[in-house]
Amino acid sequence: ADGAADPRSPLWKKSVSCGGLKIMNNPEQDSAYRTEIKAMHDRKNLYVMYYCYDGKIENVYAQKYSGGREAWTKGDHIELFLDGDQKGKSYYHFAADCNGNRYDARAYDSKWNSSWKILRGMEQDGYWIICVVPLKEIGVNLSMNNRLKGLFYRTRHHGGKDGTPESSSWNGGAVHQPAGFGGIILQME
Repeated sequence: ADGAADPRSPLWKKSVSCGGLKIMNNPEQDSAYRTEIKAMHDRKNLYVMYYCYDGKIENVYAQKYSGGREAWTKGDHIELFLDGDQKGKSYYHFAADCNGNRYDARAYDSKWNSSWKILRGMEQDGYWIICVVPLKEIGVNLSMNNRLKGLFYRTRHHGGKDGTPESSSWNGGAVHQPAGFGGIILQME
């Protein structure tokens, strides 16, 4: 979608926002770190923006950029889990960090690769990552179904410089546990 590459674009103001994250496996406890998550689609791609606020941006830790090779994201990063058929048997896992490292898999199968992309940036009050996921590659055909399930996740790590890392997720759900993924409805215009 035109304008999706800039988190300040008016297009993101029209998108759907996800509520605040909770401590993973503890849905009663709010994350100590604000994360704004917004989503939209253009019938071909799902766009998910994470804005990870951080009062100590100088302590954000991510491994050195891998040069475009797929690399597991160590340190401060986001993860996105999507289940296009909503049955929990074939979900997709995407992860990225502020240095541009990214990883994708079908459940635990890291040999599966998609053509997903990320856009990223650092700001004075945090960092942002925009995930662009082709809907067809995760089994979503909007002419047949506009529903899927998913989980939004963030790790605030800081390389252990200032306290214990925190893992937070949408509704406190656990990673790789499709039964805890929330429902997502892709509205049609």
